[in-house]
Amino acid sequence: MMSIIRFMVGLMCFLVTPVAMYGQDMVPFRPDTTYNFKLDYDFKTKPPLPQGEISYTEYYNRSSDILPYVSVKIAMLNLVESDFRVKVVNNQGDQVYSRKLRLPMEFDVNLGFAEDLKEKLVPHLYYVYFFDKDKNIQSRITIEVTETGDFLLNDKVYGKL
Repeated sequence: MMSIIRFMVGLMCFLVTPVAMYGQDMVPFRPDTTYNFKLDYDFKTKPPLPQGEISYTEYYNRSSDILPYVSVKIAMLNLVESDFRVKVVNNQGDQVYSRKLRLPMEFDVNLGFAEDLKEKLVPHLYYVYFFDKDKNIQSRITIEVTETGDFLLNDKVYGKL
């Protein structure tokens, strides 16, 4: 009985994943002429492990070293007629930012410490979605950091961390 359940769950995952990924690719990238972006480095110390939690990784090893912290500043230059709202979601499904669109508008997407991004210890992929008033996605911007440290914006390499 358990093998049948495992088979069914595996089959559903196999069938649902391509459909979800296909839907993602159907949303067009935001035109480059409508926004500017700036990759910011700041130097911070890594915060201590939250009280009462046990970590089995090296992520929360307390270090007095100052480490590079990465964020992206996005400035909206102009809006498309249908633009109403912007939302930023990471690859874990967490909503990071949500606001109604207006001009002038700037917002930051805080990615995290550079080494953690490369090792994928923190979310390494962010989607900036632009919605119309009917809550339909009109366009998107993708922000990604690869294992090699390449910084990608809309699948184009813009630098290395």
